[in-house]
Amino acid sequence: PYETMFDLAATLGADPWVNVTSYVDDDFVRQLARMAKATVKAPNVVYFEYGNEPWNNAEPYGRAGAYYETKAKAKWPNANVNVWQLRMNWYAYRSVQLCNIMKAEFGDQASRVKCALGGQASSYTVSEWALSCDLARNELGGKCSKFVDALAIGPYFGYYLGAAAHAGTVNDWPNEPDGGMDKVFRELTGTDAAGNRVTPPLYTASSETPNAGAIADAKQWIVDSKKLATAHGV
Repeated sequence: PYETMFDLAATLGADPWVNVTSYVDDDFVRQLARMAKATVKAPNVVYFEYGNEPWNNAEPYGRAGAYYETKAKAKWPNANVNVWQLRMNWYAYRSVQLCNIMKAEFGDQASRVKCALGGQASSYTVSEWALSCDLARNELGGKCSKFVDALAIGPYFGYYLGAAAHAGTVNDWPNEPDGGMDKVFRELTGTDAAGNRVTPPLYTASSETPNAGAIADAKQWIVDSKKLATAHGV
Protein backbone atom coordinates (compact mmCIF):
# COMPACT_ATOMS: atom_id res chain seq x y z
CA PRO A 1 0.00 0.00 0.00
CA TYR A 2 1.18 3.49 -0.78
CA GLU A 3 0.54 4.49 2.84
CA THR A 4 3.05 1.90 4.01
CA MET A 5 5.58 2.84 1.34
CA PHE A 6 5.48 6.51 2.30
CA ASP A 7 5.58 5.75 6.04
CA LEU A 8 8.61 3.53 5.52
CA ALA A 9 10.35 6.16 3.40
CA ALA A 10 9.67 8.84 6.02
CA THR A 11 11.01 6.62 8.80
CA LEU A 12 14.18 5.83 6.87
CA GLY A 13 14.65 9.30 5.43
CA ALA A 14 14.59 7.66 1.98
CA ASP A 15 13.38 8.82 -1.43
CA PRO A 16 10.44 6.56 -2.39
CA TRP A 17 9.86 5.51 -6.01
CA VAL A 18 6.16 4.89 -6.59
CA ASN A 19 4.50 3.36 -9.60
CA VAL A 20 0.82 3.65 -10.50
CA THR A 21 -1.14 1.33 -12.76
CA SER A 22 -2.09 2.18 -16.32
CA TYR A 23 -5.75 2.76 -15.50
CA VAL A 24 -5.60 5.39 -12.73
CA ASP A 25 -7.62 8.56 -13.14
CA ASP A 26 -6.53 12.10 -12.32
CA ASP A 27 -8.14 12.09 -8.89
CA PHE A 28 -6.25 8.99 -7.84
CA VAL A 29 -2.93 10.66 -8.60
CA ARG A 30 -4.05 13.92 -7.00
CA GLN A 31 -4.79 12.11 -3.73
CA LEU A 32 -1.56 10.13 -4.01
CA ALA A 33 0.39 13.37 -4.31
CA ARG A 34 -1.32 14.84 -1.25
CA MET A 35 -0.52 11.73 0.75
CA ALA A 36 3.10 11.78 -0.38
CA LYS A 37 3.54 15.46 0.45
CA ALA A 38 2.01 15.02 3.89
CA THR A 39 4.18 12.03 4.76
CA VAL A 40 7.53 12.40 2.98
CA LYS A 41 9.20 15.57 4.19
CA ALA A 42 11.87 17.75 2.62
CA PRO A 43 14.61 17.37 1.60
CA ASN A 44 13.53 13.91 0.43
CA VAL A 45 12.04 13.59 -3.03
CA VAL A 46 9.34 11.33 -4.46
CA TYR A 47 9.98 9.54 -7.75
CA PHE A 48 6.81 8.98 -9.75
CA GLU A 49 6.34 6.53 -12.61
CA TYR A 50 3.21 5.70 -14.59
CA GLY A 51 2.60 2.19 -15.90
CA ASN A 52 4.99 -0.71 -16.27
CA GLU A 53 6.91 -1.78 -19.38
CA PRO A 54 4.50 -0.17 -21.86
CA TRP A 55 6.20 -1.97 -24.78
CA ASN A 56 5.78 -5.46 -23.28
CA ASN A 57 3.29 -7.51 -25.28
CA ALA A 58 3.46 -10.67 -23.17
CA GLU A 59 0.46 -11.69 -21.06
CA PRO A 60 -0.55 -10.11 -18.72
CA TYR A 61 1.62 -7.02 -19.32
CA GLY A 62 0.32 -6.63 -22.85
CA ARG A 63 -3.12 -5.70 -21.56
CA ALA A 64 -1.75 -2.29 -20.63
CA GLY A 65 -0.16 -1.93 -24.05
CA ALA A 66 -3.48 -2.73 -25.72
CA TYR A 67 -5.11 -0.09 -23.51
CA TYR A 68 -2.52 2.50 -24.55
CA GLU A 69 -3.05 1.56 -28.19
CA THR A 70 -6.81 1.98 -27.94
CA LYS A 71 -6.42 5.37 -26.31
CA ALA A 72 -3.85 6.45 -28.91
CA LYS A 73 -6.00 5.46 -31.88
CA ALA A 74 -8.91 7.41 -30.43
CA LYS A 75 -6.77 10.49 -29.84
CA TRP A 76 -4.74 10.37 -33.06
CA PRO A 77 -6.95 8.49 -35.55
CA ASN A 78 -4.95 9.63 -38.58
CA ALA A 79 -1.49 8.93 -37.22
CA ASN A 80 0.61 7.05 -39.75
CA VAL A 81 2.90 5.21 -37.34
CA ASN A 82 3.19 1.63 -36.13
CA VAL A 83 1.29 0.35 -33.09
CA TRP A 84 4.39 0.44 -30.89
CA GLN A 85 4.89 4.13 -31.58
CA LEU A 86 1.21 4.71 -30.89
CA ARG A 87 1.50 2.96 -27.55
CA MET A 88 4.64 4.79 -26.47
CA ASN A 89 3.27 8.16 -27.53
CA TRP A 90 0.10 7.79 -25.52
CA TYR A 91 1.98 6.31 -22.58
CA ALA A 92 4.33 9.31 -22.55
CA TYR A 93 1.47 11.78 -23.06
CA ARG A 94 -0.43 10.33 -20.11
CA SER A 95 2.74 10.25 -18.03
CA VAL A 96 3.17 13.99 -18.55
CA GLN A 97 -0.44 14.66 -17.59
CA LEU A 98 -0.08 12.75 -14.33
CA CYS A 99 3.34 14.22 -13.64
CA ASN A 100 1.86 17.71 -13.92
CA ILE A 101 -0.81 16.77 -11.38
CA MET A 102 1.79 15.45 -8.94
CA LYS A 103 3.91 18.59 -9.23
CA ALA A 104 0.90 20.90 -8.97
CA GLU A 105 -0.14 19.29 -5.70
CA PHE A 106 3.35 19.82 -4.28
CA GLY A 107 3.06 23.51 -5.17
CA ASP A 108 6.17 25.46 -4.22
CA GLN A 109 7.83 22.10 -3.46
CA ALA A 110 7.25 20.76 -6.98
CA SER A 111 10.98 20.17 -7.39
CA ARG A 112 10.63 17.34 -4.86
CA VAL A 113 8.65 15.34 -7.43
CA LYS A 114 10.85 13.54 -9.95
CA CYS A 115 8.83 12.06 -12.81
CA ALA A 116 10.28 9.14 -14.76
CA LEU A 117 9.40 7.78 -18.18
CA GLY A 118 9.84 4.03 -18.44
CA GLY A 119 12.12 3.15 -21.34
CA GLN A 120 13.21 -0.22 -22.69
CA ALA A 121 16.80 -0.97 -21.73
CA SER A 122 17.57 -2.99 -24.84
CA SER A 123 15.84 -0.64 -27.29
CA TYR A 124 17.09 2.89 -27.80
CA THR A 125 14.23 3.44 -30.27
CA VAL A 126 11.43 2.63 -27.83
CA SER A 127 12.86 5.07 -25.28
CA GLU A 128 13.24 7.72 -27.99
CA TRP A 129 9.57 7.35 -28.96
CA ALA A 130 8.55 8.09 -25.38
CA LEU A 131 10.91 11.00 -24.83
CA SER A 132 10.10 12.68 -28.15
CA CYS A 133 6.36 11.78 -28.22
CA ASP A 134 5.96 13.23 -31.72
CA LEU A 135 2.18 12.80 -31.75
CA ALA A 136 1.66 14.66 -28.48
CA ARG A 137 4.27 17.40 -28.57
CA ASN A 138 2.12 20.04 -30.30
CA GLU A 139 -0.57 19.77 -27.66
CA LEU A 140 1.92 19.68 -24.81
CA GLY A 141 4.11 22.48 -26.12
CA GLY A 142 7.23 20.40 -26.54
CA LYS A 143 8.67 16.92 -26.35
CA CYS A 144 7.56 14.81 -23.40
CA SER A 145 11.13 14.94 -22.11
CA LYS A 146 10.56 18.65 -21.47
CA PHE A 147 8.03 17.81 -18.77
CA VAL A 148 9.68 14.87 -16.97
CA ASP A 149 12.88 14.44 -15.02
CA ALA A 150 14.28 11.03 -15.84
CA LEU A 151 14.43 8.07 -18.18
CA ALA A 152 14.08 4.82 -16.25
CA ILE A 153 15.32 1.47 -17.51
CA GLY A 154 15.65 -2.00 -15.98
CA PRO A 155 18.66 -3.62 -17.66
CA TYR A 156 18.24 -7.34 -17.05
CA PHE A 157 21.22 -9.56 -17.81
CA GLY A 158 21.63 -13.29 -18.26
CA TYR A 159 17.93 -13.95 -18.78
CA TYR A 160 18.70 -16.27 -21.69
CA LEU A 161 20.33 -18.81 -19.37
CA GLY A 162 16.81 -20.00 -18.61
CA ALA A 163 15.79 -20.40 -22.25
CA ALA A 164 14.69 -23.83 -23.43
CA ALA A 165 17.32 -23.72 -26.18
CA HIS A 166 20.08 -23.85 -23.56
CA ALA A 167 18.44 -26.20 -21.08
CA GLY A 168 20.38 -29.25 -22.24
CA THR A 169 23.65 -27.48 -21.49
CA VAL A 170 22.80 -25.37 -18.46
CA ASN A 171 21.02 -28.18 -16.62
CA ASP A 172 24.31 -30.09 -16.53
CA TRP A 173 26.30 -27.28 -14.93
CA PRO A 174 25.21 -28.04 -11.33
CA ASN A 175 26.75 -31.51 -11.71
CA GLU A 176 30.25 -30.06 -12.06
CA PRO A 177 32.57 -30.06 -8.99
CA ASP A 178 31.92 -26.37 -8.23
CA GLY A 179 28.19 -26.67 -8.85
CA GLY A 180 28.49 -24.87 -12.15
CA MET A 181 29.51 -21.54 -10.64
CA ASP A 182 32.53 -21.08 -12.92
CA LYS A 183 30.37 -21.61 -16.01
CA VAL A 184 27.71 -19.18 -14.77
CA PHE A 185 30.19 -16.40 -14.06
CA ARG A 186 32.08 -16.95 -17.30
CA GLU A 187 28.76 -16.55 -19.08
CA LEU A 188 27.88 -13.39 -17.18
CA THR A 189 31.28 -11.67 -17.22
CA GLY A 190 33.13 -13.10 -20.24
CA THR A 191 36.14 -13.67 -17.98
CA ASP A 192 37.55 -16.53 -15.90
CA ALA A 193 38.17 -16.46 -12.16
CA ALA A 194 41.52 -14.75 -12.75
CA GLY A 195 39.95 -12.02 -14.84
CA ASN A 196 41.25 -13.29 -18.17
CA ARG A 197 39.04 -12.82 -21.22
CA VAL A 198 37.29 -16.05 -22.24
CA THR A 199 34.50 -17.00 -24.62
CA PRO A 200 31.24 -17.40 -22.69
CA PRO A 201 30.20 -21.08 -22.56
CA LEU A 202 26.92 -20.57 -24.42
CA TYR A 203 28.28 -18.37 -27.17
CA THR A 204 28.36 -19.62 -30.75
CA ALA A 205 28.57 -17.62 -33.95
CA SER A 206 25.01 -18.58 -34.82
CA SER A 207 23.51 -17.92 -31.39
CA GLU A 208 22.00 -14.71 -30.04
CA THR A 209 24.02 -14.91 -26.85
CA PRO A 210 26.60 -12.15 -26.26
CA ASN A 211 30.25 -12.92 -27.00
CA ALA A 212 31.58 -10.60 -24.29
CA GLY A 213 29.33 -11.83 -21.49
CA ALA A 214 25.81 -10.92 -20.45
CA ILE A 215 26.81 -8.00 -18.23
CA ALA A 216 28.67 -6.31 -21.08
CA ASP A 217 25.45 -6.21 -23.07
CA ALA A 218 23.60 -4.61 -20.17
CA LYS A 219 26.42 -2.11 -19.68
CA GLN A 220 26.13 -1.00 -23.31
CA TRP A 221 22.36 -0.56 -22.91
CA ILE A 222 23.01 1.67 -19.89
CA VAL A 223 25.58 3.74 -21.77
CA ASP A 224 23.27 4.17 -24.76
CA SER A 225 20.30 5.09 -22.56
CA LYS A 226 22.39 7.63 -20.67
CA LYS A 227 23.42 9.27 -23.95
CA LEU A 228 19.76 9.45 -25.00
CA ALA A 229 18.69 10.88 -21.65
CA THR A 230 21.43 13.48 -21.77
CA ALA A 231 20.44 14.47 -25.29
CA HIS A 232 16.94 15.12 -23.99
CA GLY A 233 18.11 16.98 -20.90
CA VAL A 234 16.82 14.43 -18.38
